[in-house]
Amino acid sequence: MNARMGLLAIFGLSLIGCASPPKDSGFGDVQQMATEHIGHAVQWNQHTDDDQAVEASVHAMLHEELTLDRAVQIALINNHNLQASYEDLGIAQADLVQAGLLQNPVFNAIIRLPDGGGITDMELSVTQNFIDLLSMPLRKKVAAASFESTKLKVAQQIVDLAGEAQAAFYSAQAAQQIAQMQHAVMQSSAASFDATKRIHDAENMSDLDFATQQAQYEQAKLDEAQGEADSALARERLNEIMGVWGSNTEWKITSHLPEMPATAIPIDGLEQFALKQRLDLAQARQEVEVASRNIRASNLFGPFTDSSLGIDTEHDPSGQWVTGPTLSIPIPLFDTGQAKVAKLKAQWRQAHEQYAAKSVEVRSQVRTAWRQMQAAHDRAEEYRTAIVPLRQKIVEQTQLQYNGMLVGVFQLLDAKQNEIDANREYVASLREYWLARTGLQKALGGRLPKDQGELK
Repeated sequence: MNARMGLLAIFGLSLIGCASPPKDSGFGDVQQMATEHIGHAVQWNQHTDDDQAVEASVHAMLHEELTLDRAVQIALINNHNLQASYEDLGIAQADLVQAGLLQNPVFNAIIRLPDGGGITDMELSVTQNFIDLLSMPLRKKVAAASFESTKLKVAQQIVDLAGEAQAAFYSAQAAQQIAQMQHAVMQSSAASFDATKRIHDAENMSDLDFATQQAQYEQAKLDEAQGEADSALARERLNEIMGVWGSNTEWKITSHLPEMPATAIPIDGLEQFALKQRLDLAQARQEVEVASRNIRASNLFGPFTDSSLGIDTEHDPSGQWVTGPTLSIPIPLFDTGQAKVAKLKAQWRQAHEQYAAKSVEVRSQVRTAWRQMQAAHDRAEEYRTAIVPLRQKIVEQTQLQYNGMLVGVFQLLDAKQNEIDANREYVASLREYWLARTGLQKALGGRLPKDQGELK
């Protein structure tokens, strides 16, 4: 084989496995997982005409009444942190492509010039890491496993953001409803204080009673201001999650929290459902596979990863070309690869324990979220069926006694204020229920089971 043929052979070998990253970068798989777990579409903003259409749809949704589904959808297609996480797919895809590429061949040239002049001695060589070629299938498997892990991680971030958007929506909705009630309480207190002031000015009320009514009125004003501030903060939290600013923050939300569903969610089977649905648990399991593949690759080639094969040709002073193969293999005298293998085994054991810990954590999160939801449900139900109706009845009875001149206006105003307070506490407990239900949904992997058949 002459020098030219040898050089071409090495160069051709270096082209094996050349590829370029596909444009999708696995986003289609992530979209499918997102749809299965949260039932919403996601969009990767890559500055195309489709992205401009998405921006227009976001603007349109924000200028309609903002519902829960719309808030979640806007967050999923417009949150910039989520958009940034999609670039992890491109990074992992590039790593996968890189794993299928050979190292570039190395060209060496040596030119020797005699001191006294004369014919020049020249030596040329091209070498290629042949272990790089042999290890390519294993490298690609490791990178593919890592790529699958990244897709699961990104899909989990989508599920997490959907849960955050739901919680922020319920909080904003409840804060607005409570602020409205605080305003009603303030108006009631203002009417009561106005009547009190007239009676006190006529010297038909003691200074103590007047001061008591005034203190209640001043507290009501503070509570109203706090309610408005809480509502504004809750709106800003939802704005942040939806990724909106400027005129797009002037949305109007549905006025009242939904009532609790009549059908309770039993705890039986929820843990197993979560173990099948949780994407972060699937990612932890995938990391065990990545560590296992790394160990197999290291065990197979050990310290010989830098071995190379090539061809060398020399032009000697006599004018002849002398050509032959070259082989370079590290001598495992000091580093036999035992430290690297030990590290990889430790990483595998670590990944395995992290997966086991995550499994325990998922089970505990499901039980905790379910109990929190049940406690919030019982509290809200007590307000709905007992406390609020009793306060309404007290107002009705007080109104009758007031009509019969058996009680004064202050007792009637106090009864109405207590009724408003009870309704406000009911809204707060209803908010806690929906937040707890959202927490359970997140603990289960993004959605609640559709029926009992999914819990088997």
